[in-house]
Amino acid sequence: MSQLFRACTAVLLVALVAVPMSASAVDQPRDHDGGIFIRLSLGLGPASAEFEADNGQKFEMNQAGVNHNLALGGIVGGNVALHATLFGWGLSDPSYDLDGQDQQSLSGTASLNAVGGGASWYFGSNFYLSGSLGFAWISFKDDRYEVSSGTGGALDLTIGKEWWVSDRWGLGVALGLQGYGVPIDDGDELTGGSASVRFSATFN
Repeated sequence: MSQLFRACTAVLLVALVAVPMSASAVDQPRDHDGGIFIRLSLGLGPASAEFEADNGQKFEMNQAGVNHNLALGGIVGGNVALHATLFGWGLSDPSYDLDGQDQQSLSGTASLNAVGGGASWYFGSNFYLSGSLGFAWISFKDDRYEVSSGTGGALDLTIGKEWWVSDRWGLGVALGLQGYGVPIDDGDELTGGSASVRFSATFN
């Protein structure tokens, strides 16, 4: 697991444990009506990656792993936030197929990292929709070497629900979907997606 995942996990755990629960905040929902907006989401779910080489050989990887989304920005009005977004996934010792045949697991970590921008819209009883577009790359690291793809594009879509636990903090759960395409050697493109259930902590 990368240092980013460890840091995000630590921040989310601190938020879940340290934020005092306020009965009045839960009973009297408030709007996102201005100010700094920070939302950290961490979860688990399956991720996939595949490409077909010029010789027809097909590589496929499907495995569950850690999924993250960090949004940093501000409320611009109407319960809408504009934010920079860091998102992606990480897999430990991923297994893969070549032409449909199971291969030995890779000994290391594979990760998708994306950085971009997006928007979140809160509606109803603190439900929200969020979308982000960004630049993405995939890397693999083990004890012997580290390799990375070229830079491509990625999309993150999220729908979630949060509950106010204080005047400034909300905790929630969300479903996230991600898709990407990044260039690799010889002009091939590695494509795939992920789905995850995430838990979130939001400051506004």
